[in-house]
Amino acid sequence: MMQPTVVLAVVLMIFPDSGPPIRHVPRVVDTGFATRSSLCPDAPSIGGAVEANDARRSVAEFLGPELVELQVHQVGDSFQDFGAVATHLRWILAQRPQFVSRYAPWAEGTPMGAAGILGTLRYTEGSAGRVEVAGVHVCVQDSTGTVWWIRLAPIDLWP
Repeated sequence: MMQPTVVLAVVLMIFPDSGPPIRHVPRVVDTGFATRSSLCPDAPSIGGAVEANDARRSVAEFLGPELVELQVHQVGDSFQDFGAVATHLRWILAQRPQFVSRYAPWAEGTPMGAAGILGTLRYTEGSAGRVEVAGVHVCVQDSTGTVWWIRLAPIDLWP
């Protein structure tokens, strides 16, 4: 029986979406990546600042049409190959969180060494932002430079 990740990868190849290209651009962004246990630890955090996603926008829609490319630099050990990384990122971009916040609204750790992804979001007009992922936990920087944290656990998503 095929694994769900393999099935999703096949579906994405047969029915490509209109999302931004995801490219592997390997480079060391963080020398402590393998031992880090938090997302965007040096980003400004505004505790309590939450924005409801009542319009039920996907993560890709939240980032806006200005997003033209997602570059991946470092990945955790649990990914078999870059195809698995791209599949996970496409899944993230398609999710519809109930809210986004200006701080990490979760208590659980986010170890990067296993399921982490570090990358750059490229926007129109030449601007760029960071993207950090650890499983269902995401930190993104939009085209204005604002950093957002999003948890994509089933309880946090619109049905």
